[in-house]
Order: sequence, then structure tokens, then C-alpha cells
Amino acid sequence: MKKDDLPEFIDPKQYPDFWEQMKGFKNFIGDVGQTVASGTNPLVDENFVQKRLNICNECNHFNIHSKRCYLCGCFMEHKAKFKDAQCPMSMW
Repeated sequence: MKKDDLPEFIDPKQYPDFWEQMKGFKNFIGDVGQTVASGTNPLVDENFVQKRLNICNECNHFNIHSKRCYLCGCFMEHKAKFKDAQCPMSMW
């Protein structure tokens, strides 16, 4: 069976393992915590979120069906909402 023959919900690529994802998540949560502690809103507006997601949609490391990044394992529809979030490819 070729990759193109697979149903879209079966993902032949691999995401980082759980522990690797948790390392990144820990750093991200720390950054968001510092932003909140400083009294600053940790979220960006919807237009900014959409700009980030448009970049993701053009990236080879993005699963358009699950809206998930193959490099960091994040669900980008959620990650893109936070000011302190960063693309693992430094695209945003």
C-alpha cells in the first residue's frame, strides 16, 4: 500500500516521542507563566493566529488533517494563540 492510498486519519510520519514533547511543553509553560506574572495578556489576536496558521499550512512539517506539527508534536491551532509560542522552524 502506498502512502497516497492510506486514509487521511492514518499518519505515516512520526511525531517526537512523549518525553521530548514534554521538555518543550515545560519551557513553553514557563514562558507563558512569566508573561502572566508580569500582568501581560499571554494571547495574540485572531488575525495574528490566522497569519501563523497560514504559515503552518504551507509547511512540509505540518499535518493539515490533524493540525499538528511533526517537529514539535504540538497542535498548532492551540499553540498559535500564545504570544510566547514559537515555530520550531523559526517561521513565526
